[in-house]
Amino acid sequence: MKKILVSIIVAIFLISSSTVYAAGVTEKWKINIGDKTDCSPAIGADGTVYIGSRDTNLYAINPNGTIKWKFKTGNIVHSSPAVASNGTIYFGSLDKYIYALYPNGSLKWKYETESLIDSSPAIGADGTVYIGSWDNYLYALNPNGDLKWKYETGNSVESSPAIGSDGTIYIGSDDRYLYAINSNGSLKWKFETGGSVDSSPAIDSDGTIYVGGGNDLYAINPNGSQKWKFETSLSVDTSPAIGQDGTIYFGSWDSYVYAITPDKTLKWSFKTGSLVNSSPAIGPDGTIYIGSWDDYLYAINPDSTLKWKYQAAGYIRSVPAIGPDGTIYFGSGDKYFYALPSDSRWTYQDYQKSMMAYAKSSWPKFGQNNYNLHRIPTLKKSLPVNQFMKILGLEKEN
Repeated sequence: MKKILVSIIVAIFLISSSTVYAAGVTEKWKINIGDKTDCSPAIGADGTVYIGSRDTNLYAINPNGTIKWKFKTGNIVHSSPAVASNGTIYFGSLDKYIYALYPNGSLKWKYETESLIDSSPAIGADGTVYIGSWDNYLYALNPNGDLKWKYETGNSVESSPAIGSDGTIYIGSDDRYLYAINSNGSLKWKFETGGSVDSSPAIDSDGTIYVGGGNDLYAINPNGSQKWKFETSLSVDTSPAIGQDGTIYFGSWDSYVYAITPDKTLKWSFKTGSLVNSSPAIGPDGTIYIGSWDDYLYAINPDSTLKWKYQAAGYIRSVPAIGPDGTIYFGSGDKYFYALPSDSRWTYQDYQKSMMAYAKSSWPKFGQNNYNLHRIPTLKKSLPVNQFMKILGLEKEN
């Protein structure tokens, strides 16, 4: 129902453009992926970028913009892929299946649920794959594809799971609840919001869970009690991102991008030209990258000033991912997948700093890191950078 409402709102407010315009940035490349995309890219250890499309395929794209391979499913791929440390790519499809692919694009296994899947998988520290389905269940699958357990909510699960440092799995449902599930599949607690919870939770370093429900962004304590809620004028189904100073960034259907302090103070709001149900990605310099249904990808400075904006020829719901060389990847409703250049000052050291920030339990983007693991790694502060990178899957293990 929500997707139908989005289409209606877009039809009323947007006039599609047939040209591409960039204010301050020009694309490195763009590639046709057969149809619109609503999901978000994952980046593998070798720089391969994975993205799903409404043309029913998952695409693997080389950093130079050529297609490495594509894998056909039985229906639209809304689910954003996640990449395990061994290179296995996990994702769901509206054909009801959860897929596991080898890095060469061949099928490892698939698992059938009872309904559509547009939730995105989370990968636990032990390799367990967690994903929701419209059949109301959260699934936990072993790395070999066997069912570990499943937990039933009161309605369809469009939200993507997030995994806390203690292994707790947080997941929203269209029954208005955010659930906290223990790693054995038992209920820890559930929290009622003011509407469907399609947003994927973000977890702060102190354990606070931020998630959208109805028109509100909620801050929830690790014990399931409400810390606060911040109201917008329309639906919040985007996933928040957390800056290194603790600022929470998120979008709303009211067309604004919001910046909120951990104590609920509004720092600023930035108006786009249409509804925002893309989620922010934060660069190592603090720049906030986020798309809107006005066809623009925005780069916003931490002080709320516009750094630049880039216009595609269709809506941007896809959440950006930032590659090791600073390339910004995202998809659009115009059937293209884009690569934009970074700031010329970007270095690989910036990427290492960004990964270190991920490892220190910030949540700077949907999926928490470029592999879309959707989890906070439990790490010792004394570990060197290369060990952090290995645990996050950004370097291959020996």
